[in-house]
Amino acid sequence: MKKSLLLLAVTLTAIAPCHADTWDGVSSDTSWYIEGLQEYHIHNAAQLKGFADLVNNQSQEFENCTVYLEDDIDLNNKQWTPIGYIGKEFGGKSFCGNFDGQGFSISNLFIETSELPYNMGVGNAGFFGSTTEKISNITIDGKIILNNSSTEPIFYIGGIIANGKSIANSTSNVDIELVKPYSGTNYYIGGAAGYIENLSRIKTTGHINSTDYNNISKGYIGGMAGFSTGSILESASSSEIDLPIHRGNDGTLNIGGIVGTFYTIENCIFTGSLKINNNTNNIAFIGGIGGGLSQNSGFIFNNIAIPTSFETNISRYYGQIIPFESEDISCFYNYYLSDFDNGNEPYGEGVTSDYLKSGNALPNFDTNIWEFKEGRYPMLKALKSTYTISIPINNGRIGLNVLEGENATITITPEAGWELQSLYVDDIDYTHLMNGKKYTFENVTNNHTVSAIFKKSATGIQSVSTTEEKPSLKIVNGNVCINGLDKSTIIQVYSIDGKIVKNMSANEASKFALNKGVYIIKAGKNTFKISL
Repeated sequence: MKKSLLLLAVTLTAIAPCHADTWDGVSSDTSWYIEGLQEYHIHNAAQLKGFADLVNNQSQEFENCTVYLEDDIDLNNKQWTPIGYIGKEFGGKSFCGNFDGQGFSISNLFIETSELPYNMGVGNAGFFGSTTEKISNITIDGKIILNNSSTEPIFYIGGIIANGKSIANSTSNVDIELVKPYSGTNYYIGGAAGYIENLSRIKTTGHINSTDYNNISKGYIGGMAGFSTGSILESASSSEIDLPIHRGNDGTLNIGGIVGTFYTIENCIFTGSLKINNNTNNIAFIGGIGGGLSQNSGFIFNNIAIPTSFETNISRYYGQIIPFESEDISCFYNYYLSDFDNGNEPYGEGVTSDYLKSGNALPNFDTNIWEFKEGRYPMLKALKSTYTISIPINNGRIGLNVLEGENATITITPEAGWELQSLYVDDIDYTHLMNGKKYTFENVTNNHTVSAIFKKSATGIQSVSTTEEKPSLKIVNGNVCINGLDKSTIIQVYSIDGKIVKNMSANEASKFALNKGVYIIKAGKNTFKISL
């Protein structure tokens, strides 16, 4: 038996071991900054913290500049102060340049709001606190905890930006937990942004939840954004929002799977969940796509709401697309699952899961933007993830990059004199699913690891390799006996699925019992296959 490299019938990309630079929670490096340049490049965690310090402590706004991220960075769950922590419109600091993440990621962001500074009654929590230009091509993973007992009247929370202008081509996988909300008057909370003008090609996951939601007069909460004054285009939210509402008697709460309060939403999809329990008689607007209007009018076109769950005890002002009817809203070509109650709202067309998975394009949906394939829900082409089918090798791995939802076929080519015994995908035996020498991954939605075991003979007891001692293996009365081994030789027994069953030396046991089954036995340089 031996494990061997699989040859793929496709072009492969070698993937070297890669580790994000990790922040220690203290280090800050500003030596890279030279005033007057138009481009700056961040290579490690200390430089990233230095960038934040330049904005927050030295009033460097980076106006008319672009800052590029050059590598993945791990913030190591250390307390992070947002870049532009308040906003200059409130007497604080803002980042006024453009930031291009170039496809890299910031992982393990951690913010606890009780540790943040405030100014003029405003609090910001996000990787960026306040921005005035465009943030793009970045993935943020982490957690934000609102843990305040103050009475700040305004609080902005977003995974990428708390309060800003524009985000494009980015992903936020940030959990937001309201542990001890303050008794303020305005919340702006979103998976990507709390308060934002425009979003384009954004993906959000993560949870927005609370166990204590007291005394809030107004709130704007969305899976992607809390409050948007511009357009949200070609974006997808699978965020899970779970909020018990216990409020005073003077406010309104807008909650949406995409956005709490909106102006334009076009070509977006919500696949997360909403669970809103209102324990007061106050008004709450709950929509699968949007909650309420940010302008005097609104536009909603070509959106899909397919939540995993939609639960609320609110008797009015809820709907799968938006929660109210208004002559100021233009709302066309929106679809939702008919399994869910749409309240009393006329917007959107309820359809079955089979209809959405038929592979047929939805009426008036642009097939340059949307992809329709039989057996799965529609997808936004611009947001299809890239997954890797990887094969470990010495000092690295070989990987095949596959777009989300696509198929990929591997061809197994054993070396001369060998044949395939078992093919494993993610440590599960997939040999029986092969088509000759090929295996096809269909509708790829995750990363996968492939390995294989090869053999010289498919039947009986076969010594694959021998030493000069020429050990022999016999089965006597159900016991496995191996003769001719040095007493120090290690014997390892594997089940057919690759799991180790026994590990011992020949001195400990040259004779041992096994249950019925097929086993691979390694004894020093010798390998046997047996069937009991």
